[in-house]
Amino acid sequence: MKKIVSITVALAFILGVTMVLAATAPDKVTLKANPKKVVEFPHKIHSDQLKCEVCHHEWDQKSEPQACLTCHKKKAGDAPKFFKAFHDRKSDRSCLGCHKKMAKDGKKGGPTKCAQCHPKK
Repeated sequence: MKKIVSITVALAFILGVTMVLAATAPDKVTLKANPKKVVEFPHKIHSDQLKCEVCHHEWDQKSEPQACLTCHKKKAGDAPKFFKAFHDRKSDRSCLGCHKKMAKDGKKGGPTKCAQCHPKK
C-alpha cells in the first residue's frame, strides 16, 4: 500500500511540475543565432503538443529549461552546432527533421522551406 501511495505522490508531483512549466512557457521565443536570420519560434504551439524534454533533451526537469543556444553554439562544442541542431533533415530532434518526419507520417507538420521560418523583411 505504501508503495502505491509513494508512486501516486511522485506522479502527481511530476504532473504538477509539468503543468506549472507549461503554464509559464512563453508564447513565442525569438531565436537569434544569426542576426540576419532571426526566427520567431511559436513555443506555445510546440509546448501544447510535445513534452518539454523532446526539445530540451538535456533538461533535468528541476531547473528552468535552457535556451537552445546554451548548448548549440556557433563554434565547436559537445553538442551539434546551432545550424545542424535546427536543420538536420535526418534527426527527429532538429526542427526541420521533426517537421519532415511529421509530413512523411501524414501529420500536419511545421514549415520545411527556408522562407517559412526566415521571412525576408
